[in-house]
Amino acid sequence: MTEPIIQDPGDLPNPVTQAAYRRQAWLEIYIPLGFALLIVGVVVVLLTRSGIGDASSWADAALVVLILPLLILGLLILVGLAFVTYGLFQLGGLIPGPARQVQEVFFRAQFDSRRATDLLVSPVIAVRGAVAALRAARRQVSSIFVNEDGHDGNG
Repeated sequence: MTEPIIQDPGDLPNPVTQAAYRRQAWLEIYIPLGFALLIVGVVVVLLTRSGIGDASSWADAALVVLILPLLILGLLILVGLAFVTYGLFQLGGLIPGPARQVQEVFFRAQFDSRRATDLLVSPVIAVRGAVAALRAARRQVSSIFVNEDGHDGNG
């Protein structure tokens, strides 16, 4: 046989605190929950007796209950978007000075790059222009010696 386990009297629950806990649980949990269930039951009975308790009405009410959290979330997102937009407009007022400086740097770079490419390409353009001018001059000179029938006098 096993001996009974002797417990320390300090390990046993205090009957006074246990009674206070049970009373507090009834006052704060069970009674309000019972009243809420009773009120919901009365509302359901009254609605079904009045003729507006059909399935469509309940579906509409459930849909509203389901949409409300999404509506609140959407409004929060909309407010956040409004704040971001306002912040961007405020930031836009600060940007023109630095943006103008950056734009001037890029304009200067564009001007310098065009000038450099013009300097690099100008000899090629000059040579091609001279070659084109010589060809045009040769055509002009050779057109003097061409007969009216389109052949030169040698043939």
